[in-house]
Amino acid sequence: MEWPNVARRSAAAVAKWYVTSAWDTPAAAATARCVRSERPCAATIETAALRIAFLLASPRVTRPSWMTMYPPRLLSKCTVISSCVSSTSHETEEDVHVLLVVDHPYAGAFTHALAAAAQRGLTTTGHEIDVVDLHADRFDPVMHAADLAAWRIGQNADPQVADYQERLLAADYLVLAFPIWWELMPAMTKGFIDKVVAKDVAYTQPKPGGLMKGRLDRLQGVSMLTVMATPDIAYRLVFGNPITKAVFRGTFKKIGTKHLTWTNHSNPAGKTPEQREAMLRAIESRFARMTSPTPAGVSRRPGGRPPVRQVAGR
Repeated sequence: MEWPNVARRSAAAVAKWYVTSAWDTPAAAATARCVRSERPCAATIETAALRIAFLLASPRVTRPSWMTMYPPRLLSKCTVISSCVSSTSHETEEDVHVLLVVDHPYAGAFTHALAAAAQRGLTTTGHEIDVVDLHADRFDPVMHAADLAAWRIGQNADPQVADYQERLLAADYLVLAFPIWWELMPAMTKGFIDKVVAKDVAYTQPKPGGLMKGRLDRLQGVSMLTVMATPDIAYRLVFGNPITKAVFRGTFKKIGTKHLTWTNHSNPAGKTPEQREAMLRAIESRFARMTSPTPAGVSRRPGGRPPVRQVAGR
């Protein structure tokens, strides 16, 4: 079936939107080229859109009823599109430095399993990973009077916070892994944002109450990996996605960070072991595809990247 030009452009836009939101700009460009060209890998335009927008998004995605109109032979071509995108993206792939912040008191929690899966995916492509386990570090999330006084003048009273800030400044990407409690992040993740993503470190605010100007020049994106008991659809439709409003719209968008992505896992305790394993494989695969071209107008800091650093409890 030959699609009209408008459908061809729509498919390219859908594919490019998804891959870009996963921080994979070379793959996005490759996908757009594929769906616009006459190459065999893009012979079926709808295959590309379905592959990127649905099949790669999450194994938990339930296909809507209207997708039954597509014959199975079209869906079977998805691997061709995937291999085309992957081969092109790896040609321009550059190793990145990822700061992975984990917040859960139980070492055996699914949150830690998600963080470990992200680590495995990043490691397979040679990316550098700096892991912060807030509980193992005994991080104090409370903004004490001394902390607030120091914050007001662009300083800090906690050497641990200063260390975290240096590591944030060295990161190309920030990944936050935590459970959703009472519809928002736990205290330690909130404290990390309050104390580490601080004035005169992550941003400046020339005029009190005015617009913020970001200082995290190297940071290209932020991703959240969350776990909750609330059904996903209820969290989105009834509660209105409060976590994205707090972390993305209320924090990182204010300081100019782009490429903000959120992957949620609803009620993993109620899933079968096979389903949980599929969730972990999806996360590992997603982070294995992550690449990092230097954005236009952004220069990397001199001196290279810091070595991989695994946080140990103190």
